[in-house]
Amino acid sequence: MKKKEKAKELWEICFNDNPLFTELYFQKRYTDENTISIMDGERMTSVLQLLSYPFKFHGQIVPSSYISGACTHPDYRKKGIMHQLLEKSCKQLQDKNIPICTLIPANDNLFIYYQKSGFETVFFNTAYNLDLPKEKKDSDIVVTFYDQFNQKSYNYFDKRMNEIPAVILHTKEDFEVILADLRLAQGQVFTAHKGRDIVGIALAYYDTEDKSIHVNEILADSRAIQHELFYTMYKYFGTKSLYVISPPLSNKKEKFGMLRIIQVKPILEIFAKALPKWKDEFFVEDPLLSKNEGFYTIKEGIVSFKKTKKQETHTVLSINELATKLFMNLEPYMSLMLD
Repeated sequence: MKKKEKAKELWEICFNDNPLFTELYFQKRYTDENTISIMDGERMTSVLQLLSYPFKFHGQIVPSSYISGACTHPDYRKKGIMHQLLEKSCKQLQDKNIPICTLIPANDNLFIYYQKSGFETVFFNTAYNLDLPKEKKDSDIVVTFYDQFNQKSYNYFDKRMNEIPAVILHTKEDFEVILADLRLAQGQVFTAHKGRDIVGIALAYYDTEDKSIHVNEILADSRAIQHELFYTMYKYFGTKSLYVISPPLSNKKEKFGMLRIIQVKPILEIFAKALPKWKDEFFVEDPLLSKNEGFYTIKEGIVSFKKTKKQETHTVLSINELATKLFMNLEPYMSLMLD
């Protein structure tokens, strides 16, 4: 049995996904090269995929890898195999000069689990319910809907995502996969136009279980345009219940995703360049990736690194604490990760 077949078989054992989604994932997302596994002889016991995404912060775009489909066969759980898999994956990313790794835990208990491997919660969002508007307010706004790729709509989506100070971006190819997933849910892309210009976009589908419209992303030039997008969803799906996922609101912030720094120095250099007045020095501890351990000095936009043993006089930061120190105030955002 080939590696792809083994990975798909384990996915089907571990996840209760729509078979059509599984087929889509293994057609569009899976490659042998991005798949890391632990084997027991010929049996695959644990596996994950490392999916590539551009990550923008402080005006720079760096490559990042998103951990997808992480799972362990039921017969091999609670034996430390997933920890081995995470370590193997992080070391491979370090060898490939990928400085950042991200993931979305499947449940709240896993936040603590992944934290032990150096991942820290820095991605938040806000989910809220609304009653859909039942009347149109702006006759100048025309909303269309479709489920196929449209270059002009993608350009607007990409432009608005790039306006977010710290964000996981989606390439054109990735956006096409997002739309294929949306079609499986019989969802639509709603696009607001004012004249020839696109002024808003939303990706939404109707959830048959909770009988509400789920909006996985909405980007618009104003609240009034959001209103028109929501109104068209009401007319299209025929229900007034709306569930929206958005960038974090301060009063309803919910933890969502985690980040691990794979290469400390390149990340510090981006922050040092963006913050030329930043002056600091500390020792970084990283039991999983020993290449990161050492003493760092930041001064006048320059980062110096010294591979040395920890001294009593050093300020010490774990790799988790460093992620919090650097990224928490940026409020990085990610969405549409096929999670």
